[in-house]
Amino acid sequence: MRFDSARREESKAGSWERPEWLTRVQLTFTTQNRNSPDSEWTETDGEAQVLTGDDGSFEVPTIAGGPVHTYVRLDPSLPVRPRLSENAWVAAGETLRLEIPLVTAVKVHGRVQTKDGRRPVANAEISLGYGSFRQSDNVVTDQDGRFEGRALAGLVRAYVIVPPDGYVQLGEPWAESYKVPADAEEFELPTIEVVRTHKVAGRLIDDNGEALAATQVLAIGKNRRYAVTVTDSEGRFAMNVPEGVETRIEVWKDERGPQPVTVVEREPLVIRLSGNSPSQAAEAEHKQKPGDRRE
Repeated sequence: MRFDSARREESKAGSWERPEWLTRVQLTFTTQNRNSPDSEWTETDGEAQVLTGDDGSFEVPTIAGGPVHTYVRLDPSLPVRPRLSENAWVAAGETLRLEIPLVTAVKVHGRVQTKDGRRPVANAEISLGYGSFRQSDNVVTDQDGRFEGRALAGLVRAYVIVPPDGYVQLGEPWAESYKVPADAEEFELPTIEVVRTHKVAGRLIDDNGEALAATQVLAIGKNRRYAVTVTDSEGRFAMNVPEGVETRIEVWKDERGPQPVTVVEREPLVIRLSGNSPSQAAEAEHKQKPGDRRE
């Protein structure tokens, strides 16, 4: 398979002649054909990385077939962002031609503050999501809790991905989006509020009272995972959870998905994951064998 294309720039006033923006731009392409209608049972993924030429052209000689996702590593200080295709598909034996226009990006502003005292929060890393599949920029708040970046007009998401120690953003902020008008030069995003966290530490055991090591422990509030950690050799764990939010503890064991736990003691915290002791595992395996009888 082969990609070969030319990139061009656009603005509200028309095309620009800024060839330096098109030169040696890093492009990454990935494909997944596990959902391909003509390759139902295959799960071959493809990935290729190239640099554009002086005129913005690029070529990928070979890549696995499937839906194509494009990632552009562009200088974030530029006033433009790539408009990426959401429906690109490459099939075996075919050549896909892509055009990736650079379009004017809107300057967006925002602020991060504490929910209780509304104090500014500095050094919080923010993801600005926009455009197509996983397209985003990262920005950091200043001493006044302010951040600034650029995004394509349309739906924009802004949420804290790396908060300062001791804070967390509530809810499912990655699911919330705000409409940035196409004719806007600047846009103020709603203020992001964060809350303090506190430490929860405990020990995970099985039904025999034995420690469960190397096991994921999660703190979940509604549909959000606020903390994920792994138990040590003695089954101990520690994690930070948001204040004022009711969370439940679940355990992820042996790729069986989240499993509920029972609180054995509260001070110090001890939780039990049932059905995971060696004797119970052997018993469960024995019962699953058809025609097997115990003497």
